[in-house]
Amino acid sequence: MLVRFECLEESPTVRELSKDLCSLFDKFREHPALIQKVVPTIVKKLGEIEPKRGKIAPPDYQEIIERIFKVSSNKWFSKKMLYERFFDSTSFQTYLRLERIRDLNKFGKKIFETEFKKYVKRNASNLMIFEDGNKFYYRQLPRGMQESDYSILKKLRSREFLDNYINLVIKPMEYDSLTTRRLDELIESILCVLGEAKGLQFERGFLRKKSRYRIFKELELRPDLRRRLNFYVRESKESPREKTIIQEISRKIILDLAREYDYVTSHVPTSMINVRELIERGENENIEFKSSMCWNYKTNKKDKLMEFSIAKAVSAFMNSEGGYLLIGVGDNKEILGLDKDFAVIRKPNKDGYKLHFAGVISKYLGKENMLYTKIFFETLDGKTIAIVKVNKSPHPVYIKHEGKEEFYIRLGNTSSPLSVSKATEYINTHWS
Repeated sequence: MLVRFECLEESPTVRELSKDLCSLFDKFREHPALIQKVVPTIVKKLGEIEPKRGKIAPPDYQEIIERIFKVSSNKWFSKKMLYERFFDSTSFQTYLRLERIRDLNKFGKKIFETEFKKYVKRNASNLMIFEDGNKFYYRQLPRGMQESDYSILKKLRSREFLDNYINLVIKPMEYDSLTTRRLDELIESILCVLGEAKGLQFERGFLRKKSRYRIFKELELRPDLRRRLNFYVRESKESPREKTIIQEISRKIILDLAREYDYVTSHVPTSMINVRELIERGENENIEFKSSMCWNYKTNKKDKLMEFSIAKAVSAFMNSEGGYLLIGVGDNKEILGLDKDFAVIRKPNKDGYKLHFAGVISKYLGKENMLYTKIFFETLDGKTIAIVKVNKSPHPVYIKHEGKEEFYIRLGNTSSPLSVSKATEYINTHWS
């Protein structure tokens, strides 16, 4: 009865009287004469409000599930583990006894399945849901960690990496030598996993040695990521270590490495792409042709609008299901080549073309979105064309143009803009 009327407070290891009752009994201690008068009245009143017939009010199932996560906020739970704790909770067990349920397990599972679905839907933004084979694990999103960070980090496919990231990047109050060493090991481990995905192997312990420069080069890390890693190495050996700087730079490094790992493991090797076959298919929702990136064939001169058109097509692929952008190919499948573009860019070669393309994407979409593109070249009919493989982005990508942001998706063989209301609806559905 005390449990039913919340006169007891419980934790996983102990039950104790509620603070209100403790305060009441403290008053009794000061006035012993009240005990004989008041306590019998309380017991009598409790008996009167005990329902004598009709259905007994069930406990708050959502609160039971919430309490399980709060009590073990650093723990991953399978559904089986959650159900066992739910079933064994004091409030649920009391309800089962009072209701005199016959098939306790069947009843418990039915209630739990229904209530857990509601809980996951209601708390989607505060839960980390990790898929491991055919099993799912659940954990509360730690305070200070963004949902978007988790969506990127889970692509590393390791709960150990996630736990270490939380313990070493999100939670630390300070960075002493032990915490810094463990953070070094985490970054090194991710670099090694990335290397394995690229067919490379490294001995551990390279992060603070000169050999890291060679390894970064072998991994083909972007220049900005290399700079961040070197900056982290310098700053983290300073004494005293500046917590805010180390926390922020290590966060950016690990998120960038997770994006790179996802890109490497989810993309078809460019050597396996049949470019001639892509052209023969013609433009569709996954393929688009562009005559050039810089040169306007109609006006016969360099035109910035051509760069905007490239960025628009890339953003539309990112906001849809990804695709291929072929530059140097006309609408009628004619192979035009890149000579006109080479003539007007700063470095008239393939490396210069890659740099110019990266500049276009950075300008209109943000340099962080370069992660979802891969540019390579093919020679067809004696002419060089560029093929841009665009991956679906894990988040909405807006294009900045003339002081405003626009949102494009692929509809058929075109890049189509969406209004604010339509874009909001699309985003809620596409990235649900």
